[in-house]
Amino acid sequence: MTVCYFGGYNPNNSRNRIFLKGLRIAGVEVLECRDTSIFPLNLLKLFLRHWKIRKKYNVMLIGFAGQGLTLFAKLIARKPIILDAFVSLYNTVVEDRELHSKFSLAALYNFFLDWASVRLADKVLLDTREHVKYFVSKFKVKESKFAVVPVGGDDEIFYPRHLPAHEKFIVGFHGTYIPLHGVEYIVQAARILERENDIEFRLLGNGQTLDEIKKSAKGLRNVKFYEHRVPYEKLPEFIAQNDICLGIFGNTLKAKMVIPNKIYECAAMQKPIITQDSPGIRELFDGNTLMLIRPADAEALADAILKLKADPDYRNNLARNAFEKFEKFGRAGIIGSKLKTIISELL
Repeated sequence: MTVCYFGGYNPNNSRNRIFLKGLRIAGVEVLECRDTSIFPLNLLKLFLRHWKIRKKYNVMLIGFAGQGLTLFAKLIARKPIILDAFVSLYNTVVEDRELHSKFSLAALYNFFLDWASVRLADKVLLDTREHVKYFVSKFKVKESKFAVVPVGGDDEIFYPRHLPAHEKFIVGFHGTYIPLHGVEYIVQAARILERENDIEFRLLGNGQTLDEIKKSAKGLRNVKFYEHRVPYEKLPEFIAQNDICLGIFGNTLKAKMVIPNKIYECAAMQKPIITQDSPGIRELFDGNTLMLIRPADAEALADAILKLKADPDYRNNLARNAFEKFEKFGRAGIIGSKLKTIISELL
């Protein structure tokens, strides 16, 4: 079985990285056909690279994020096409991040890309059943068109490590400061816990709401910002220092649908995790694996942190259970096997 992994995808993006690695672990030969040139030069280069391998693969898989290349792929390929949509472009930039109004040309364009690409592809991959429900409702496509493939994590990079000695009780977050992360509620929880002198919040990353978050944290001595981007391979060094890892807390539609990368990464490192309760999260995890709280609730987050801090056995049980769940469903090899099955069904 041979797959053409196609598009302008970033191979270092965790979704693509795990797909590529997982497929190869599962024994699938992967021919990468990738170009990141500007339009329309990228189409010419992709066409030429695809021409050389056009008879050498069984299925084309368009890597994330490839909605904009689905029509082109359909025109040049004579094989089944799988699109890893992963998320809705429209939901991401319009409904979640609110970068464009619902009636703007950008919103219409992203809606069209989602609508058209899921019709053109033979199979569309998403990360949760909640995302499938959204696509079926929003874009009026049959549920049978979709398959759920979890995000997972690279278990050769993320694995349990010894917690280094430190004085403070460290509560860690890493992410890109998009609305679904709800970092404002983390800062509010830090303010509630400001008198707890031994608790330190460490926030790694940057992005859309960083400046606003930093302003809201002004004067807080228990919050430290690490604004630089950390290479994927170095991220475990940050996670390893945390006594508790934080997931997402935003009160958005997307937040209700996803199981974010950080949940898998921290679970793979056998860390206790606090995140918001949601239908998406409960597709794989529950209250025995994660500390689940109400979304957009700083007081609930502060209470959860204190509860876990006071009970090491509880922390360890959550961490162990989350790790076992990751081992069963989140490893790259598991993801690759699931992809191989989906591919086989199209042949």
